Order: sequence, then structure tokens, then C-alpha cells
Amino acid sequence: MAAIFISYRRQGSQGFAGRLADDLTERFGAAQVFRDVEIRPGDDFTAVIRSAIANSAALLVVIGLDAFFSLI
Repeated sequence: MAAIFISYRRQGSQGFAGRLADDLTERFGAAQVFRDVEIRPGDDFTAVIRSAIANSAALLVVIGLDAFFSLI
């Protein structure tokens, strides 16, 4: 399982999360970076996400400006 889990909202932060994943993949390798786009059709989405989080050494949360300002 990947060592780095990237969490993001598709609306507002998907592009940033994708670029972050690209940079981390270049530095650490594809096997070390997890995003939900890697979940295969038919897999239990919730189970895969829970397992990936539980087995990660780091969890990065990407928050877009819209989500950030909705909190304040």
C-alpha cells in the first residue's frame, strides 16, 4: 500500500491534488502515492479508502479556496 495518501474534494482542488500527486510520484515513485483515481471499477470504494488511510505513513489533505472560505 502507498505511504502517502492524498485526500481532496473534486470540486475546487482536483487540479492541485493531481499536480501534487505528480510531484510526489516523481520523487517517491508511483507505488508510494495514493489518490482515489486508482480505485478500480467494482472495488468497494469505502473499504479501499479505509485500507489506504490505515496503511499510509502520511495523509495530505488538499483544501480548495471555496471549501476553506465556506468554513469561516
